[in-house]
Amino acid sequence: MQQCKNSIIQLFAGLQMTAGNKARPRTSIVETGCYVEYDLFGVEISHFPWGGPEMPNDAERMRQIVWLMERGYGRQVLLSHDVCFKIRLARYGGTGLAHIPRRIVPRLLQRGLSEPDVRALVVENPARALTFV
Repeated sequence: MQQCKNSIIQLFAGLQMTAGNKARPRTSIVETGCYVEYDLFGVEISHFPWGGPEMPNDAERMRQIVWLMERGYGRQVLLSHDVCFKIRLARYGGTGLAHIPRRIVPRLLQRGLSEPDVRALVVENPARALTFV
């Protein structure tokens, strides 16, 4: 794989599903220097309605993130919840925009990540990835 410099490869539902529990596909991406982004936090369905294998849930996403962090790739991991439809907003029964800070951050801390690790995931990494110079 070609060296990636400050680019984002989004681990959207399709890649999350095809990578499944296998660590190697993500490792081969981060070894190039690319960011990896875990999307769809708050989507807790295993069946992906548009086909393909089963979707990971929040627990599996967090397991994969902790695995990458433990191997020194923490500066390259990004999180998002993909609140792009009205039904994903809390007002309409979805998990809403506060799902990551209210529910995922405490669970990442419970899984052994430090406060600086979590700050990197939710503040520093996005700021660095989205800086256009």
